[in-house]
Amino acid sequence: MTTCDNLNITVEEISDEVELALSISRYTLTIIGVIANLVVIIVFINCKIYRKCFTYTLIFQQAFIDLIACCSYLILFNYNVPDGHAGVVYCKSRTLFWLFASGSTFNLVYISIERYIAVVHPMRYWARGEWKNKMLPQLFVQFVFSALVVFQLSIFSRPDDLSPGKCRYCHGSETVRVISGGSIFLLNWVIPISIMMFCYRRVYVTMLKHSKSKTKWRKTPSSDQTDATTEDTATDTEQGTGIDLKIDRTSNSTRYSKAQVNFVITMVISAFVFLLSITPLLVLYFVYVLCDCFDYDRHPLRQAAIICFVSSLAANPFVYAFKFNEFKSGFRKTFFRRDKK
Repeated sequence: MTTCDNLNITVEEISDEVELALSISRYTLTIIGVIANLVVIIVFINCKIYRKCFTYTLIFQQAFIDLIACCSYLILFNYNVPDGHAGVVYCKSRTLFWLFASGSTFNLVYISIERYIAVVHPMRYWARGEWKNKMLPQLFVQFVFSALVVFQLSIFSRPDDLSPGKCRYCHGSETVRVISGGSIFLLNWVIPISIMMFCYRRVYVTMLKHSKSKTKWRKTPSSDQTDATTEDTATDTEQGTGIDLKIDRTSNSTRYSKAQVNFVITMVISAFVFLLSITPLLVLYFVYVLCDCFDYDRHPLRQAAIICFVSSLAANPFVYAFKFNEFKSGFRKTFFRRDKK
């Protein structure tokens, strides 16, 4: 008896009203996600924000990943599976959505590591900044990890014999199911969440210590300190370095700009939204892997959990509009500012 044909599990039937509500939610969220991420891409290109620093390039890439994930979800999860060999291809092609969804996760992790190095180890970050062109290949690291994690889904996915027009995962045995599900839960939830929590906690502690020392430093200002601050601000404006740190190599001190603090807060909010949206789906999947006590593929809770996860793909542009000052000014410049004659 194989896992995918386990007749001891009752097939979950979804009422027409619930199916209609889920369909409306899927279409609405994915369309919003496509439009919102497209707006981010347009703003970043028009204002050349992605060129200011490598971390902004990662944000630009995040919008592309989320855009493709929303498009693939709209195409691959809202139509009935065709019959025959075409149905097999259609079900396996759904792995494309999970590839970009997982890539979105790893890209957020990459950004948290990037900010951790910039804030906690600024000298190392400054030294690395002198060979930024060599960092461009690192933009593909997320996709390599993502492909390694989700490739297994293309092997297990197939049309559902019990529910025509649907797909499901056939693992073949309980051991394979547990190994597959456990690895996905570990690599897409436990490790990413742990890394982001560690990185942003260290960033917060480091910035807090700097803020306290800066307060003490300001109590006894001198003309030299004022000149240094002015020079640093001018350098920041001239070079257009975005959120990269300013480091005084003679005194080994670091100055955090408002732009950098603002960006860190923005990404913490994005990470928190990601945590809230991805947790229901992966926790539900992990419970299914452990007990195999309900029909995971057709359960209404799984449909709702996927919709919750897709909402995270559409949420980041709204987080940027709420908190990310660089994006807000670029948005106004792109869509509202008119040239004066």
